[in-house]
Amino acid sequence: MTIRIAALLLGLMLMLPAPEGLAQRDRRSENARSDNPHARVYRMALDYADYTAAIMALYYWIADEPQNLALKDSLATLYFMTGSNSQAVLIGQEILKADPTNRKNLEMVAIAYSRMGMLKQSLDHYTPLYAQTRNPRHLYQITVLEYKLQRLGECELHARELADHSQAATETVTIAVGENQNENVKLRAVALNILGVVAQERGRKEEARVLFQQASEADPQFSLPRNNLAQLDKP
Repeated sequence: MTIRIAALLLGLMLMLPAPEGLAQRDRRSENARSDNPHARVYRMALDYADYTAAIMALYYWIADEPQNLALKDSLATLYFMTGSNSQAVLIGQEILKADPTNRKNLEMVAIAYSRMGMLKQSLDHYTPLYAQTRNPRHLYQITVLEYKLQRLGECELHARELADHSQAATETVTIAVGENQNENVKLRAVALNILGVVAQERGRKEEARVLFQQASEADPQFSLPRNNLAQLDKP
């Protein structure tokens, strides 16, 4: 694997932000009756950042209110925040069965699957998420997952869509370009660089050269396309 491809793939691992609002408490749980002992323990545990106690309080609370999806949402969130990805997936999937368009849980499950190396399952959740949000960051995740799965035709199509996205010239992502080096890069430049990598892998060397040049022009601070150009003519 070449340095440029390794760095591209490391960018995927770096770009796994928490879903929007994940760090905020679920107000549906916060507004529970003050005489509910499980609610009091849950809030107290959160105040002291004791997530193990908070999780146990939620289990007791859910046992009393098994149909309360807000409580299960809070439980999935705590598992996600503490790195218990398989539990976050199990509970997140249960919520998605009842509410298939739940954006927070679609993204959380997608990220958790990616953390576990289950790339196809991650892609299966990012795809409907992007269909709802049209967020270029979600499209970026789809594109890189397709590359890692070697679905190069789909990757190329989505990378072109990303390059042409109305927000791609201004929105940025943070990717790894070395072992301990990150860069904040415009999405259009990232998309063009991915297209260049795919073109080179498919033997279209001159097309790759043009794409790497375009990526450098889209974001002159982005080092990967410059490195790729330098490497292009090396045996």
